[in-house]
Amino acid sequence: MNGRRGQWVAEFVIVVVGVLAAFAVENWRQSRSDTSAERHLLEGIVSDLTRDLQDLEGALVSARARIAATDELLKLVGDPDAGVVHATPPQNAPIGIGFSFRGETAVPDAVRSLYPPESFDAQQALLLTGHFAKFDVSDGSYGEARATGQVELIGDADLRSAIAAYYYGAVRLRGTIDDRLGSAVPRFVANLEEAGLSPAGGASDEQIARTLRQLPVLVAGLKNVRYSAALQGGLYLQQQTATQDLRGRVTEALQTRQENR
Repeated sequence: MNGRRGQWVAEFVIVVVGVLAAFAVENWRQSRSDTSAERHLLEGIVSDLTRDLQDLEGALVSARARIAATDELLKLVGDPDAGVVHATPPQNAPIGIGFSFRGETAVPDAVRSLYPPESFDAQQALLLTGHFAKFDVSDGSYGEARATGQVELIGDADLRSAIAAYYYGAVRLRGTIDDRLGSAVPRFVANLEEAGLSPAGGASDEQIARTLRQLPVLVAGLKNVRYSAALQGGLYLQQQTATQDLRGRVTEALQTRQENR
C-alpha cells in the first residue's frame, strides 16, 4: 500500500512539474514575443518621427518663404512695416532659422531649391506668398498600436506617456494650423484673384504694385499672411524640438532592448 501511495505521489509530482514547466516555457515564449513586438512598435515610431521631422522642415521652409515674399511686396509698395515681423520666435531657436528678412536678403537658399532662382520679382513673391506646406503628423504606428491595444507593450511607463503626449500635442497643433492660422493664405489668394491677379499669373512689377496700392485690403492680407507665417514658424520650431527629443528617447530605448536580446 505504501509503495502504491509513493508511486502516486511521484506521478503527481511529475505532473505538477510538467505543468509548471509548460507554463514557464509558454511565459518565456510570450515574453520573447512581447519583446519582439515592442521593438517592432518602437522601430515604427522612430520611422514616423523621422518623417515628422522632414515634414516640419518643409513647413518651416514654407513659412520662411511667405515671410520673405510678403516683405518684398510690402517694400514694393513702400509700406513702413516692410522688414518687420510682429511675432517673436521661441527662445533657443536653432541657429540658421530666422523670421526677419531685412536688408538685401530676398529668398532663403532652401526656398531657392523649390523655385526658379534667377529672379525674385513681384510675381515670384506672389507665388511664394501662396505657397503653404503644412505639417502632417505621421502617427500610423502609434495609431495602429492604440487600435489593437498594443501600446501597453511599451514597458517603460514614462516613455509610453511621453509618446502619447507627443501625438496628442501634434494632432492639436495640426488642428490649430488648419483652423486658425492656415486661413490667411487662401483668403489672400482669393482677394488677389478678385483683384485680377494670381500667384501663378504673369503680371509685371508695376501692375502688381499699382493693384496693391489701390486695394488696402490686399496690403492688410499680406500682413496677415506674414503674421500667421511667423506664428506657424514658432509653433513648428517648438514641434521640431519636441520631435527630436522624443525620437532620441525612443531610439535610446530601442537600442537598450536590442542590447538585452
